[in-house]
Amino acid sequence: MSRIESMQFGTYERQTLLVATSNLTGNVWNGELLVFDDWTGAPNRSKAISKFTTPAGCADACWLGPRLVVSASDTGAVEIWDWKGVGTFASVSEFHEHEDMVRAVDVNMERSQCLSASQDGSVKIWDASAAQGSSIVTLNGHTSAVFQARFGKTTETQQLIASVARDCTLRIWDTRQAPSAGQSVVRLQNYGTSVAWVPTANGSKIVAGHIDGSVRVFDPRNLEDSIATLTNQTGAINAIKARPPQIPASTGDTMSPENMFAVGSDDGSVMVYTIDSAGSDNASDATGISVVYKAPAAHPTGYVRGLGWVLGNEIRCILLQSSLCVLAGDTCEMQWLLVQCPYYSSTMVCG
Repeated sequence: MSRIESMQFGTYERQTLLVATSNLTGNVWNGELLVFDDWTGAPNRSKAISKFTTPAGCADACWLGPRLVVSASDTGAVEIWDWKGVGTFASVSEFHEHEDMVRAVDVNMERSQCLSASQDGSVKIWDASAAQGSSIVTLNGHTSAVFQARFGKTTETQQLIASVARDCTLRIWDTRQAPSAGQSVVRLQNYGTSVAWVPTANGSKIVAGHIDGSVRVFDPRNLEDSIATLTNQTGAINAIKARPPQIPASTGDTMSPENMFAVGSDDGSVMVYTIDSAGSDNASDATGISVVYKAPAAHPTGYVRGLGWVLGNEIRCILLQSSLCVLAGDTCEMQWLLVQCPYYSSTMVCG
């Protein structure tokens, strides 16, 4: 049985969905990259317009460009692939420096660099245009496995990287400085499992998820204490995804799209929040963070592995229930959570 590890939509002109999986059944140790032109067909393999079996498990993948994909390999490699549009993938680059599996990859705003976060405790930055070679820089500081690392997503934060690890720290790296001098360290209450940058009207915030289901929100300009600790979920936080600013607000939508983020947990639930939401009945006066929507556990044995925002009149967070997906065959199940605009009423559709 394959399990879905991550998912990401392509450009908002064409909502191509990229899915990465790992197959850890018996003596088989491989993974798969799947591309869906119609994302409603995911994760059914028969609906994918392109699929490629990787030689090891694929813990994460993201779009580098309209045709290029960066993937994280259980072998410790960072790989760049050319998706041909329909059919299969061709290898473009392979980078081999990590001493253990790569847990996460990300791409900077200019799409000139990619990063990798590894079980070996390091974060590395790579030249995305190189066919092979050494990393541009290695960020050492974490003392155990790094679960996620993400580039900043605005012009003000694009030179910054946030990472979380099993060593119970959140680290902010300023790539304009030497690695030893350009990092800030925040001690977490439990070990971090996911991290994301959320652009807001008052500057970007860092949202960190933990193994115990809690979520902490930080202002990178003042890391002495978190803005808020959110305790609405009970399982490890695997996915945090900010609502992209490219998605237009629907008629009557009074909330800034840049302020919203969704959080997926091992307990099968999804929470959707806004930051600095003035006038909301659910907002905290102290934190300015509102609960927009809470989806209870979609399935008692399901784990939310990925989230995505879809262009359209309805905002859809996709729950990938890894325990239900059998990608070796043609039948898979998927849970859909629809968060509808403008009034954020919600409907759960299971299929």
